[in-house]
Amino acid sequence: MNYTQLEEYIDQLYSSAAIRTPEKINMFDIAQKLDIRLYLWDESSESSHYKGVYRIFLDKRLETCKQWREFAHQLCCVLKKAGDQLEAPPLCQVLDQISSNHFTFHFCVPTFMLKRLPLPADKQKAVAYVSEMFNVDIELAERRISQLM
Repeated sequence: MNYTQLEEYIDQLYSSAAIRTPEKINMFDIAQKLDIRLYLWDESSESSHYKGVYRIFLDKRLETCKQWREFAHQLCCVLKKAGDQLEAPPLCQVLDQISSNHFTFHFCVPTFMLKRLPLPADKQKAVAYVSEMFNVDIELAERRISQLM
């Protein structure tokens, strides 16, 4: 199967962090290997760049699967070095959001890992399996399975 540029980029990103299986995925390790400071706090998730240091702040009140999704979304913002969303025109803000969501789905459940899994033939069982293996919510797992099947 041919991979998209995004899928190839994510594969390389995980390779650079020496992560090749779902069991090895850990957002704290990923952040450390990418030289990003990761914090849990009592506010909405966000990312920032200050004095040459990238930071991701995750809402610690969220379930871990939601934190993982938020981490991927904020990581996309950091990797794009998007700058201040408030200064961008509205259409650019919408396009950035769509692109960040697309990145999030593929980063949370990387295609190169998904293709290697022995997925059950039953779609609902496959969704539950992917949700558990990648620590993602059912909605995200269902979207990734739908893209694959």
